[in-house]
Amino acid sequence: MLVIIIINPNVAASALYFDLLRQGKEERTARQYKTIVSNYLYETGLLNKFETKNVKKSLSIYLDNLRARGYRDKTIQFRFSAINLFYDLLEDSGEIDRNPVPLFRNRYLIRYKPQEPPKYQNWNPDNIQLMIDAAGRAKNKELWQAIIASYASSGIRRGELLPLNIGDISFENRIFHLHDHKKRSNRDVCFSDWALNYILDYLELRME
Repeated sequence: MLVIIIINPNVAASALYFDLLRQGKEERTARQYKTIVSNYLYETGLLNKFETKNVKKSLSIYLDNLRARGYRDKTIQFRFSAINLFYDLLEDSGEIDRNPVPLFRNRYLIRYKPQEPPKYQNWNPDNIQLMIDAAGRAKNKELWQAIIASYASSGIRRGELLPLNIGDISFENRIFHLHDHKKRSNRDVCFSDWALNYILDYLELRME
């Protein structure tokens, strides 16, 4: 097993510092990345002994420490960018077989946020409310109000809405999981809290 002895964390961090300068990075950025890597080596116990088998554990420890201190996701991502460059350098120099950071980041750091739901797209809010009110006088008013609200809130087409089942709706995240339709592949579409109320009214009546 490959073991790298690091007497001083600044020795390893300085290697990254000078490598970044050779790449044309600003001195301020290189110095900042060096500090982040030094802190990472201190905090994870890699100061005196570096073993490849302990790398993933050290990344987990460092991530837990940052989150425990209340760092924002953006700041955490920036710090792991510095650590990623550090391991890139070790990989390029043959000190380690593979940089472990990209896989770790994909698993524990990247959080996909649903797109912001469109308000009403090209629909006029006044006209939408008129349609909702008119649907309230229909025989199956809850159904029609849910349909109109879903159209207006998400902008999906009739052919995309009609095949939906309860399991295709993420109520917590306000998302429709749409099925394949003509040239469109599966996709997720957001809807609003306003539409959710009409959808729940219809489902509650349907389940009675």
